[in-house]
Amino acid sequence: MGHIFFQHIVRPIAAVTLAMLIMVAVDGPVRAQLFNVNLDLTGLQVGDTYAVDFQLNQGDPTNAISTASIGSFVYGPGGGSGAPASIFSSGNTVGNLASTVTLSTSGSAFNEFSQDINGGAPGLFGFTVDISALGVPTPTSAGADQFVFSIYDVTTSTSLATNGPNTFELFTITKDTAGASQVQTYGYTNGGTTYTTTSNGAAPAPELSTWVTFGMLLVMMFFAIARNRRAPVATVP
Repeated sequence: MGHIFFQHIVRPIAAVTLAMLIMVAVDGPVRAQLFNVNLDLTGLQVGDTYAVDFQLNQGDPTNAISTASIGSFVYGPGGGSGAPASIFSSGNTVGNLASTVTLSTSGSAFNEFSQDINGGAPGLFGFTVDISALGVPTPTSAGADQFVFSIYDVTTSTSLATNGPNTFELFTITKDTAGASQVQTYGYTNGGTTYTTTSNGAAPAPELSTWVTFGMLLVMMFFAIARNRRAPVATVP
């Protein structure tokens, strides 16, 4: 009885557990790749025209090509994307705030996109950024590729001063050598009030290759169980 229990109950459970562990090992750690980013802009100078600015810059020429896709733009009362003529871009960029913006380090180490926001300072500006194609640096790389979000005051021709390391960053993302996202949020101060960027990340769905691997393991387990059931059980005379 114990032998039958082990063969038909314990062994299949162990096989499923092993399959799940292998699936996790193949897919690697689950890491956030899609970030929702929001910033309260009510603290900006009333009457000035502002532009949102995105950068994707290469940390080392040996790094793999990086791509960042920005979309799902959200505006507060009175906000909205500026006219196409208000767009400034350099490097490898495509798109606008009416749809999506994509930046890539393919053929260009420094990439920037900027577009005016209508209505001066809307109450809120939000977006999502997909960094699933952000390059992972090698241990010998001089630096990681970096995505940067900032605000530019078009009226005064200056970047909005923040508490970022270079006094203009509001949100940055890089990846470490293990592929984990390194997120930093910063803010700006006006009238004694600090307005800080907020963000939250979502893990990607398992890749197709992961599900294929898991399916193959389940098929192998099924045939192993079927074979064991056909095998005669030894009896003690």
